[in-house]
Amino acid sequence: MRIKRAVLTYLSERFSSQNLQDLKAAFVAADVSGSQKLSVADFQLVMQKCGAYVGDYIFKELCEELDMKKTGMIPY
Repeated sequence: MRIKRAVLTYLSERFSSQNLQDLKAAFVAADVSGSQKLSVADFQLVMQKCGAYVGDYIFKELCEELDMKKTGMIPY
């Protein structure tokens, strides 16, 4: 959870509340199945499109924290 908190802190410090709302809306739009989960690739694309790129190493660590069941799907 340490990485998840660190990334969330990083994002919250660099993004306005509107940017964070836009990021959430982008996740919802990318989730065509309505499952509230995205594949790792889709999750990365959405973050990059919204300007929330955190680097490959941090992204990998974040995904490992968020995908605790190792399903390849990231809940948002």
